[in-house]
Amino acid sequence: MLSNDEINALIGSDGNFTGNKIKILIVEDSPNINLLYNRGLPDSIFEKRFAANGHDALVCYNEWQPDIIILDIMLPVMTGYSVLKEIRSKFNDKSTTIIMSTSLNKKDDVTLMMKQGIQGYIVKPFSAREIGDRILKYYEKIDHTRASAALIACRRYLEAMARDAFKPETPVKEPPLKKPVEKKEEKTEGKKEEKKEENQDIKDKEESADEKKE
Repeated sequence: MLSNDEINALIGSDGNFTGNKIKILIVEDSPNINLLYNRGLPDSIFEKRFAANGHDALVCYNEWQPDIIILDIMLPVMTGYSVLKEIRSKFNDKSTTIIMSTSLNKKDDVTLMMKQGIQGYIVKPFSAREIGDRILKYYEKIDHTRASAALIACRRYLEAMARDAFKPETPVKEPPLKKPVEKKEEKTEGKKEEKKEENQDIKDKEESADEKKE
């Protein structure tokens, strides 16, 4: 039985996953489905790589040795079923968690693949908010301690994401009204008038002084 100490050792005080990231290879040729995987699998927990066909999936598997493989059944170049057989039979790999991805009308295909030793399957389309939970539940069959800790961290991440989605928007404060700036021309004209009046006063005083002398 898994102890709380073992789980807590992989979760930081902030609720984030502190263990080594779980390496996950996602084999899917649909960009839209890949966006859902990318959004639902937090970068703080998963190290993700993507392959769009069966051949590239095998190359990545050999070079990278992922912990989990999400494998679409219908793939270009080489089908997901062929990739599964290569990994389980040719490479005799029984420890990598393999999860098949299928559409609603192809669930019967999964029965055949269960015999090849898959840990589970995902039905498309799915919600980004549920995908991490589903994948880690299957991963628990292989690495219970690591998967359980990651599952707690993933759920906290999704809760935070849900809270952020419903946060009220911060009201935008309008900037204070600026005082109207007087036109430079008006100021210049005013100064000219003042100067003119000042000169006239001087002239009047001079004329008055001259008259007194006379």
